[in-house]
Amino acid sequence: MKTFETVIGLIMVMMAFVALYTSQEPLPEFDTVSWKAAGQKAMESLDYSNLLRYDAMNNNTAAIEARLSSYLPANIDSMAVVCGASCPTPTINADRSASVHYLISGDVGNSTSREIILYMWSND
Repeated sequence: MKTFETVIGLIMVMMAFVALYTSQEPLPEFDTVSWKAAGQKAMESLDYSNLLRYDAMNNNTAAIEARLSSYLPANIDSMAVVCGASCPTPTINADRSASVHYLISGDVGNSTSREIILYMWSND
Protein backbone atom coordinates (compact mmCIF):
# COMPACT_ATOMS: atom_id res chain seq x y z
CA MET A 1 0.00 0.00 0.00
CA LYS A 2 2.87 2.40 0.78
CA THR A 3 4.40 1.72 -2.63
CA PHE A 4 1.11 2.59 -4.30
CA GLU A 5 0.92 5.88 -2.36
CA THR A 6 4.52 6.69 -3.33
CA VAL A 7 3.79 6.08 -7.02
CA ILE A 8 0.71 8.32 -6.88
CA GLY A 9 2.74 11.04 -5.15
CA LEU A 10 5.50 10.87 -7.78
CA ILE A 11 2.95 11.04 -10.58
CA MET A 12 1.38 14.13 -9.02
CA VAL A 13 4.77 15.85 -8.65
CA MET A 14 5.72 15.00 -12.26
CA MET A 15 2.38 16.35 -13.52
CA ALA A 16 2.98 19.61 -11.62
CA PHE A 17 6.43 20.01 -13.24
CA VAL A 18 5.01 19.28 -16.69
CA ALA A 19 2.20 21.80 -16.18
CA LEU A 20 4.59 24.51 -14.97
CA TYR A 21 7.36 24.18 -17.53
CA THR A 22 5.65 23.25 -20.81
CA SER A 23 4.15 26.69 -21.50
CA GLN A 24 7.45 28.54 -21.99
CA GLU A 25 7.78 31.39 -24.46
CA PRO A 26 9.48 30.48 -27.75
CA LEU A 27 13.00 31.78 -28.20
CA PRO A 28 13.40 34.75 -30.56
CA GLU A 29 14.92 34.17 -33.94
CA PHE A 30 18.63 34.86 -33.98
CA ASP A 31 18.51 37.16 -37.00
CA THR A 32 16.03 39.55 -35.35
CA VAL A 33 18.29 39.69 -32.31
CA SER A 34 21.20 40.67 -34.54
CA TRP A 35 18.98 43.28 -36.23
CA LYS A 36 18.26 44.84 -32.83
CA ALA A 37 21.96 44.91 -31.98
CA ALA A 38 22.81 46.50 -35.33
CA GLY A 39 20.01 49.04 -34.95
CA GLN A 40 21.10 49.98 -31.43
CA LYS A 41 24.72 50.42 -32.52
CA ALA A 42 23.64 52.50 -35.52
CA MET A 43 21.55 54.81 -33.33
CA GLU A 44 24.42 55.17 -30.85
CA SER A 45 26.87 56.00 -33.63
CA LEU A 46 24.61 58.69 -35.04
CA ASP A 47 23.96 60.06 -31.56
CA TYR A 48 27.67 60.33 -30.76
CA SER A 49 28.20 62.33 -33.95
CA ASN A 50 25.23 64.63 -33.00
CA LEU A 51 23.57 63.93 -36.35
CA LEU A 52 20.73 61.97 -34.77
CA ARG A 53 19.89 64.73 -32.30
CA TYR A 54 19.86 67.42 -34.99
CA ASP A 55 17.62 65.44 -37.33
CA ALA A 56 15.30 64.33 -34.53
CA MET A 57 14.78 67.87 -33.27
CA ASN A 58 13.90 68.93 -36.84
CA ASN A 59 11.65 65.85 -37.39
CA ASN A 60 13.74 64.89 -40.42
CA THR A 61 13.03 61.15 -40.60
CA ALA A 62 14.22 60.90 -44.21
CA ALA A 63 17.74 61.99 -43.21
CA ILE A 64 17.73 59.59 -40.24
CA GLU A 65 16.68 56.68 -42.45
CA ALA A 66 19.31 57.56 -45.07
CA ARG A 67 22.07 57.69 -42.46
CA LEU A 68 20.94 54.47 -40.78
CA SER A 69 20.85 52.51 -44.05
CA SER A 70 24.64 52.39 -44.24
CA TYR A 71 24.81 50.75 -40.78
CA LEU A 72 22.04 48.16 -41.21
CA PRO A 73 22.18 44.86 -43.10
CA ALA A 74 21.22 45.18 -46.77
CA ASN A 75 18.58 42.42 -46.68
CA ILE A 76 16.21 44.21 -44.28
CA ASP A 77 13.84 47.12 -44.74
CA SER A 78 13.72 49.85 -42.13
CA MET A 79 11.73 52.89 -41.12
CA ALA A 80 12.42 55.50 -38.46
CA VAL A 81 9.71 57.34 -36.51
CA VAL A 82 10.41 60.42 -34.36
CA CYS A 83 7.98 60.70 -31.47
CA GLY A 84 7.12 63.90 -29.67
CA ALA A 85 3.89 64.21 -27.71
CA SER A 86 2.36 61.36 -29.71
CA CYS A 87 3.89 58.46 -31.57
CA PRO A 88 2.31 57.08 -34.75
CA THR A 89 2.44 53.31 -35.09
CA PRO A 90 2.99 52.07 -38.65
CA THR A 91 1.39 48.94 -40.05
CA ILE A 92 4.09 46.54 -41.15
CA ASN A 93 3.12 43.38 -42.99
CA ALA A 94 6.18 41.15 -42.59
CA ASP A 95 7.19 37.65 -41.58
CA ARG A 96 9.85 38.86 -39.13
CA SER A 97 10.23 42.25 -37.52
CA ALA A 98 12.11 44.01 -34.74
CA SER A 99 12.21 47.50 -33.29
CA VAL A 100 14.69 49.61 -31.37
CA HIS A 101 13.59 52.47 -29.12
CA TYR A 102 16.14 55.24 -28.56
CA LEU A 103 15.62 58.25 -26.31
CA ILE A 104 17.47 61.53 -26.68
CA SER A 105 17.29 64.67 -24.62
CA GLY A 106 16.79 68.12 -26.07
CA ASP A 107 19.50 70.57 -27.01
CA VAL A 108 20.12 74.22 -26.19
CA GLY A 109 17.55 75.54 -28.64
CA ASN A 110 14.84 72.97 -27.91
CA SER A 111 14.63 71.37 -24.49
CA THR A 112 12.01 68.72 -25.27
CA SER A 113 13.14 65.12 -25.43
CA ARG A 114 12.39 62.80 -28.34
CA GLU A 115 11.97 59.09 -28.81
CA ILE A 116 13.19 57.58 -32.05
CA ILE A 117 11.82 54.17 -32.98
CA LEU A 118 13.61 52.20 -35.65
CA TYR A 119 11.42 49.50 -37.21
CA MET A 120 13.20 46.72 -39.12
CA TRP A 121 11.54 43.90 -41.05
CA SER A 122 12.06 41.27 -43.74
CA ASN A 123 9.83 38.98 -45.77
CA ASP A 124 12.56 36.46 -46.63
